[in-house]
Amino acid sequence: MKPPHVQDWGKGKAYRRRYRRRLGPRMFTHPLPARVPFNSPAFMRAYAAADAAYQAQREDRPAPVAKGSVDAHVSAYIMSPDFAELAKNTRDARARLLKRFADMKRRGKRVGGLPMDRMEEQHVRELVAPLTPEVRRVMVQALRNMIEQRLAAGGDLSRNVVGAVRVRTTPKGKKKPGRHTWTPDEIAAFRKRWPKGTDARLAMDLLLLTGQRRGDAIRMGWDLVSGRVLTVVQEKTGATAHIPVKDELFEVVKDLPLGVPWIRNAHGSAWASGNAFGNRFSDWCDAAKLPARCRAHGLRKAFCCFWAEKGFSQHQIAAMSGHLTLEEVARYTEAADRLKIVQAMLAEVG
Repeated sequence: MKPPHVQDWGKGKAYRRRYRRRLGPRMFTHPLPARVPFNSPAFMRAYAAADAAYQAQREDRPAPVAKGSVDAHVSAYIMSPDFAELAKNTRDARARLLKRFADMKRRGKRVGGLPMDRMEEQHVRELVAPLTPEVRRVMVQALRNMIEQRLAAGGDLSRNVVGAVRVRTTPKGKKKPGRHTWTPDEIAAFRKRWPKGTDARLAMDLLLLTGQRRGDAIRMGWDLVSGRVLTVVQEKTGATAHIPVKDELFEVVKDLPLGVPWIRNAHGSAWASGNAFGNRFSDWCDAAKLPARCRAHGLRKAFCCFWAEKGFSQHQIAAMSGHLTLEEVARYTEAADRLKIVQAMLAEVG
């Protein structure tokens, strides 16, 4: 997969590749080998050099990355095959967190230039202490994953310096609250503000009726439908979801054009990313005067609750939503009306 900040353009003899990233008011660019695989040694060396040159200009420090430093391990991890296998959103978030950690200061020195093997658990705790609990949790997790990969790869790292560092985001004994599941009143309020024919309404109906994540929803179209079944291979987990295109969902998509995604941006083009679409969806929610808790992912949970209340089993819901485990489905259907579930099951038996 293409590493972050790599840009390709041109065709034939004019084909080019470069490292391109914003540096203050301007864009920093650095040429990269254009016709070699991303995981080849030649490309990895050129990419590391380009990233080092960028960091040097941003931090006003020497370009070479010290062997065994935090910077060196972060760069090696980001270029590793294990990192490339992660979902794009996970790669982007993890790279951002690791770079943020490397840019922190300890005793006046930038952490990225310090030897990773000399860090201690208390150093990590001190550095992440000012962050919010949730950011601390995901940053420590990113560091742990990076170190585990670097230990497995061998080299100059001899121990897991994150070790037993744990971050609690909720009080002991209390369950962490999940994403909010949309209520029928909230769904009605959104639909009242955004009637049929609007991009907002189409996006909402598709999220609600397919139960897919933002990054998967923006890829859905008629090319993924066969035999009245919409099949989506999910970006985050690689799981496959099979959603029947009938009843309410068929009414929503039956007049949509072929050859393009069902959900498109204001220019009629495919969305660049699930995050970009999610930000726009949040704007639509705000315009409908819905609480800040109402976001796109909550409709995935509402989808699971909807089918649970119709008496569908967790296996059936997982097949449509693409959840990997029944535990995940059970967690997502906690907000379902238990009485309605029982009534639906009785109706099925009767």
